[in-house]
Formats: sequence, structure tokens, C-alpha cells
Amino acid sequence: MSAQPSHSHISPEDYLILDEASETRYEYLNGEVYAMSGGTPKHSRITHNINGLMFIALRQSPCKGYESNIRLQISKKEYLYPDFTAVCGKAEFDEAYPNNLKNPTMVVEVVSDTSEHRDHFIKLNVYRSIESLRIYMIVEQTTPKVTLHLRQDNGWLYQVYEGLDAVVPLDAIGTTLNLSELYETVDFDEEQS
Repeated sequence: MSAQPSHSHISPEDYLILDEASETRYEYLNGEVYAMSGGTPKHSRITHNINGLMFIALRQSPCKGYESNIRLQISKKEYLYPDFTAVCGKAEFDEAYPNNLKNPTMVVEVVSDTSEHRDHFIKLNVYRSIESLRIYMIVEQTTPKVTLHLRQDNGWLYQVYEGLDAVVPLDAIGTTLNLSELYETVDFDEEQS
């Protein structure tokens, strides 16, 4: 995603009109609109792996996955496109905008150089405001590393899993994630392009 807003201080209604009419996807945070930029080959492989692994893991469960074309409606001032979203139970969509999912259980962002600060800090606070959210997972591109933010009864728990031998527990959606599988086909020595 681009680091700078592409449109500043527009209304949520104007954002939705812009996003619905455009081939480019845009995210919206408190009046600022951010154009989603194309990903790197590593980003594409990692998100492909997440979607494939989650499809298999959630097939027989009450949880279902959505890839990055689903727009999360966090509030009337915040709309985001995570790289992967899971919903346990019945998915709730906005009646006026049926692409707006309102009740994610888990969201995943694969970070890049331009999105790292927003994914780790700004989006963290936005995602944590979602009442239904139980897991916010941040996946690194340059090293096998996953950061989890897990909703607990008394707040949020922060955990980091590193190395290809790590296994990430995703209790809220009833599965685990092996980093060796998440990063399969990813060449960490390959230059970003």
C-alpha cells in the first residue's frame, strides 16, 4: 500500500463512491484515503499460502475465510482491506454496501516497507476497536516472523513467533499455522521488486 494518502479529508460517503467506482482499491482512515499499491512477488506468495492454508484448515469449521477483496467496515470512518480475514459464525455485511464485512474474527496483514508502520501501529489500534476481532496477525516478508495480537478477557496479548520451525496457535479460529508452510516457496535472499 502507498505510504501517503492519495486523497485527503473526504467524507466517508465520498470514499465509498470513489472505492466502488474505481478499479483501484482504497482504504479509508479518518478522512484520509490510501490507494492500495501492487504487492511484491514475496507478498503475493505469502498471501497465496495464507489463503490456501486457511481454506484447508477452515473447511469443516464454522469459520470461513475471505481474501483481500473484501472490505472491512470498522466504523463509518474506517474501511480497510486486510490480506486475509476469517469470520467464525454468520458473516455480517452492510446492507447498502454488501462488500463491507462488519464482524471479522481474525485479520491478517502482510507487511511491506511502505506499510510496516501503519500495520504495526495505526492499523493495530483500528483493528483492536472491532468488538468481534480475536486475532490480528502481522506477517513479515523478509524473515519468517509472525506477530500476533490476541484479545483476552483482560485486554490484548502480544506474541511473536520466529523461524521456520515455529507453530502459531490460532485458537479463536480452531487451528494452528506452521511457519514452514506459510513461507513455503518464499526465497528470503530474493531482492524485493
